[in-house]
Amino acid sequence: FQDYNLYGCSVRENITFKENNDEKDVKKIKQLIRDIGLESRISRMPHGIETCLTKEIDPEGEKLSGGEGQKLAIVRALYKDSYYAVFDEPTAAIDPNAEYKMYLQFAKMTEGKSVVYISHRLASTRFCDNVLLLDKGRVAEFGNHDELMRAKGKYYEMFSVQIKLYTE
Repeated sequence: FQDYNLYGCSVRENITFKENNDEKDVKKIKQLIRDIGLESRISRMPHGIETCLTKEIDPEGEKLSGGEGQKLAIVRALYKDSYYAVFDEPTAAIDPNAEYKMYLQFAKMTEGKSVVYISHRLASTRFCDNVLLLDKGRVAEFGNHDELMRAKGKYYEMFSVQIKLYTE
């Protein structure tokens, strides 16, 4: 999600990769957009989910910011409704306050699924059932956030440094 692509077609087509969608699909798309926090932005677009994401193809098209584009890429992944999902730095272009809200939303949106988050921003790990810390290609630590904090190892050190940056 740090290197996602948006295409010169509508918001809806960027999510589904289908030329046409039935009413059930459109309802699902709108719910995911609402859940991820893009409803307000997309509702201001001239054609809503049918707005093209480039002015080069459609003069009424709109360009999304980096964070908005990243959210749309997440909606695309969640639209597929897979049992498994892998999110690689899914909030890299999103500010810390929005990131916190998004991870809370992820927990709801992916309930009952197996999800792997790959991240250097350890704030994301607080929402995970298990954390696997890799160091030089090897498992350095494993456990949930609270267990790893109590262990006061590498995870604790990294988390403490990152949290200090936000609190100072």
